Amino acid sequence: MFSDFLEIIKEFFRKLLSSRMTALGVIFVCMFITLVSHLFRLQIIEGESHLKEYIQKTEKLVTTPGTRGNIYDKNGNVLAYNKLAYVVTIQDTGKYRRSAEKNAMLLQLVEILDRHQVNVEGKFEVAINSNGEMVYTASNETGRRRFLRDYYGLKSVDDLDSPDGKTPAALSAREAFERKKNVLWAR
Repeated sequence: MFSDFLEIIKEFFRKLLSSRMTALGVIFVCMFITLVSHLFRLQIIEGESHLKEYIQKTEKLVTTPGTRGNIYDKNGNVLAYNKLAYVVTIQDTGKYRRSAEKNAMLLQLVEILDRHQVNVEGKFEVAINSNGEMVYTASNETGRRRFLRDYYGLKSVDDLDSPDGKTPAALSAREAFERKKNVLWAR
């Protein structure tokens, strides 16, 4: 009786293994296990890092300060009033591979601002301290080097101190101011 039962089981497995449906079923089970393992890795193991990366790429900070209202003197004359002002900040994120592309974008921005009679102002990171000396306003050396990179129109802070001596990183705040003043007055 036991041998008959064993023979039935062997015959069942022989038919099962020789069937095309079994091979197809095994392939589908393997694919399902692979899919579940990849989903587990993406959602559970790496999910938080992917979420942070997504939020960082899509998040845009827009600051809108509230208006303070008009200020009048005792006779009803306006001392201070609200005037709408927009600020456009440009930050080099490396999107433009070539300087020509970035310059074309900046030219287009300036043309748009000119059409609306808007003044274009840049941030010149030099100030006079309490001793009357000119100093950089950057909070650290990296900020100062980034200012000099932009001042010279370079792509990287590594390009400072070029062999030709035209882009010294040790430029004092007074020298940077004098050079910029001479360039502006020469126009």
